[in-house]
Amino acid sequence: MRRFSKTRLLPITLPIAAALTVQFPAAAFAYKCQPQFDKEIAQLAIPEERIKDAFSVNIYNRSGSKFQGVERWISFNDCKGNLVIKMDRICRPQGNYTTYECRVPGVRNY
Repeated sequence: MRRFSKTRLLPITLPIAAALTVQFPAAAFAYKCQPQFDKEIAQLAIPEERIKDAFSVNIYNRSGSKFQGVERWISFNDCKGNLVIKMDRICRPQGNYTTYECRVPGVRNY
């Protein structure tokens, strides 16, 4: 009976383990921050019927090697543009802004 050497499996398992370690925590991060995103939306008093769609984007440094935080992009039924809610890597709010035609009272527009 022939056995596999650990050194023969290392070139295969190392890249797979590294990819899983990098990808899954970042993917779970947006889900983990959902209560904070909901709190920010509630504080801005945005009616639920105004919201058309929402999605999260993971933010990395320029080289793509370090996870920095997440942004929640919210589109509306009544305007073209988005509300962007920014969180750092431990779900602390980092600021909000709106884009294009959309306006939310108390939020800066770019």
